[in-house]
Amino acid sequence: MMSHDRASRLHRSGHTLPELMVALTLFGLLSICAASVLRSHTRLAHRAVDRAERADALRVATLVLGAETRFLRADRDVLAAADDSIALRAYRGLATICASAGNVGFVRYAGVRDPNPEKDSVVILRGDTLEFAAGLRGASVSDGCTTGANQSRDAAANEQGWRLELTRTVVPGDILLLFEPGTYYLTGSALRYRIGAEGRQPITTERLDDRITRFEAIQPGAMRLSLATRPLPAIGEREHVRVRVPMLNQEPR
Repeated sequence: MMSHDRASRLHRSGHTLPELMVALTLFGLLSICAASVLRSHTRLAHRAVDRAERADALRVATLVLGAETRFLRADRDVLAAADDSIALRAYRGLATICASAGNVGFVRYAGVRDPNPEKDSVVILRGDTLEFAAGLRGASVSDGCTTGANQSRDAAANEQGWRLELTRTVVPGDILLLFEPGTYYLTGSALRYRIGAEGRQPITTERLDDRITRFEAIQPGAMRLSLATRPLPAIGEREHVRVRVPMLNQEPR
């Protein structure tokens, strides 16, 4: 039989109910603290991501609209404007006709992208006074143009030969301005773009505040773009910037 002393030692080596209750309580408190710290870090991480997305929405909207409006003229290239949208024809490139056959022109072309018959319209400049609008039916790379002897190497390096089929007759010496007509919208908490019958495609994340973000008229014939993000949850923080729209003159001093 087990001795009385040994049995007593084994009995004392266990835990009493109060000791177990204290241990469970401490474990519960530590778990609550750990969960609270985890939730706090998760909120901070989500807030950092949210701030980054809001900053990115402002940056992208500013860069896109700044680039699209840099070379435009308000009286010629702005088709319509409202506080939440602006319809325009954005410059895409310039071509010089060096040879032609009716409505087909062989050109030297330089632009922000290649000619695209599905998107582009054309303005034909002839001499100092004549200007015609035309459609672009076809475009393909061609070596039908050779670099002029008086053209600089830098200009030649930036130009490429193309064969353009238009809806109007062209002659050597004509200058072609290629534009992309479209509309920018400040709706649905994002900057969106629409060309032709396409839907309004989002360019930025949906972080803009529709109540504040708008095109603002600051004087007759001049506008600026006011951009703002939605307030951050809980703390109500928002970012708000104003940028000039270059094609619509400058903000008065």
